[in-house]
Amino acid sequence: MHTDPDTSRGGLLNLVRHGVFWSIVQSWGGKIATFLLSVFLARLLSPEEFGIASSALLILLLVPMFAELGFGDAIMQRRRLQAADLNLPFYVSISAILVLFAIVVLMSGQISAWLGVPGFSLYIVVISATMLITVPTVFQEAVYKRNMRFRFLAIRTFITHILGGLLAVACAANGFGVWSFVVQAYVVAAISFIWLWRKPQWIPGTSIDLPAFFQMFRFGSSILGQRLLDFIGNRFVDLMIISQLGLTVYGIYAVGSRFYVTMMQMVQGALYDVSLTVLSSIATDRSRIAEVYLKTVSSAATYISPVFILIASIAPEICSVLFGERWEGVNNVAAPLLLLGSVQCVQYMNGAFLSARGRPDITLLAVLAKSVSPLILLLLVPSENVSDMVTLFVIGQLIAAPVSFYLVFRELGLKFSRILRVLGPAIINGIVCFTLVSLARPYFDPLGLHDFWKGIFIGAIYTLIWLTCLAIMDRARLISAVDVLLVSSRNP
Repeated sequence: MHTDPDTSRGGLLNLVRHGVFWSIVQSWGGKIATFLLSVFLARLLSPEEFGIASSALLILLLVPMFAELGFGDAIMQRRRLQAADLNLPFYVSISAILVLFAIVVLMSGQISAWLGVPGFSLYIVVISATMLITVPTVFQEAVYKRNMRFRFLAIRTFITHILGGLLAVACAANGFGVWSFVVQAYVVAAISFIWLWRKPQWIPGTSIDLPAFFQMFRFGSSILGQRLLDFIGNRFVDLMIISQLGLTVYGIYAVGSRFYVTMMQMVQGALYDVSLTVLSSIATDRSRIAEVYLKTVSSAATYISPVFILIASIAPEICSVLFGERWEGVNNVAAPLLLLGSVQCVQYMNGAFLSARGRPDITLLAVLAKSVSPLILLLLVPSENVSDMVTLFVIGQLIAAPVSFYLVFRELGLKFSRILRVLGPAIINGIVCFTLVSLARPYFDPLGLHDFWKGIFIGAIYTLIWLTCLAIMDRARLISAVDVLLVSSRNP
């Protein structure tokens, strides 16, 4: 059970490369498959049906978060982990999910009445029962991640999401409606449980280590606090849309936000788990972890943020091709959220570095600012439609972003001028690319191009502008990226 990574520079680099590769396969394979299958579901279901199912999924996000109590991150972060350390956290989480599931069952009628969907209480109870097998899976998965078994997890994730999605599409095509999502949830949860527990990295025992439990609980409770605040900050807009605009409009929002949510999950899943596992092993070396931080956020800003901005630039064409006229207005949700994602894909790494340093309390402050800011705007500023609400949400998130960066700079001993030199070229590049593409868009309208080809041409212009700006402002990084691609092509 005692598995600590090789912290030598060569060993650490190999761990990161191997871990990131398979973590990307795990995260991207499953998420891309799920997104594509959700496109088929959107073609088969109505916005109202999508809104009903998505509202129930909010419960599946929130309740297991309470029950898990942040122990998953505590397992990955703990420097010296013994098998007995996990026993009491596991039993506490199992007890918590049983109690919380009972509460959901008792409140299902009130939730159904609030949503105004007759008979929805049964749906809530049935889909919520998947939580009973999700929480035990979290513990086994955390141990797999700690042991850097990302390849095993990658195969599991890809297969479960493909099977679950295909069955959901088949059910939707045969008139199952919102119950298609229930089938998907059960398939994913059941296969994940069997996949991990048939070859367990850890088996629950009877030995109890109270000091270890309280140490992990202190760390995990801070993580839980962060996630709850993050949930409130990110999902309060969902509740506002449901209560003020109804489930049909919420269905539009749920589909439009899929681009942003999927891409953020891909970034988080690919980098956060590996970062937390590996960075925890060098957390006491402040200067070393600071250098790793600069390289990480610089790479994210240079290569990942432009992808978010690119998709935002051609969101009208993508949404038209994928969803059709039935889902009009989806692009007005997708575009601003994707622009927000171009900032958050860099910002998100702050949490991994602070947690690795054993400072989730500081991260909690950043998450508090991130949660409170959009909440205040949504409550105080009137909004008449979903586009207004999304805009307020994005502005609120952006206002709070500097707090997160300030806290990590202070913890790692970094000066603002240094981080500005690192991120400055990428920030300017992103602004220039989006502005020029937005100015060029009206010139395509008289050409009468199909949205598919219009999106291709606009995307090509964006890419050309991005490469030109990168060559002007950060030529060394462009040359380095080309060298990596050439080496990879020669050594597949």
